[in-house]
Amino acid sequence: MTGTRGLVLLFAFALGVRVLFNVVVVGLETPGLAFNEDWREYDAVAWALASGEGLTWRGQPYTCHGPAFPAFLGAVYALFGHSYAAAKIALSVLGALTCVLIVLIGQRVFAERVGWIAGGIA
Repeated sequence: MTGTRGLVLLFAFALGVRVLFNVVVVGLETPGLAFNEDWREYDAVAWALASGEGLTWRGQPYTCHGPAFPAFLGAVYALFGHSYAAAKIALSVLGALTCVLIVLIGQRVFAERVGWIAGGIA
């Protein structure tokens, strides 16, 4: 299973696993598994961005972490509203794309088989 067809199948499988996990284990409309409290911060900053308040948290400029993840999440919120389900689906798509990227990098740097093994593990 090589080429574009294999990559599409890997993407579909990886996306299915991630969405299934979010539906069955976590729940689509719940914030997530609370291993730490960073999600509250990212969520608040993303919603501030989507609401037009800029990169702020609790009314202050946000400088604790880089702006890329809150900006991505803010774009999702701007498109779909403050929806944990939309955020989880968007992050699932990113995760599935990461598996495909790992295959391509593994094939280029090492060998085709290494790429597929690494992408399958991811």
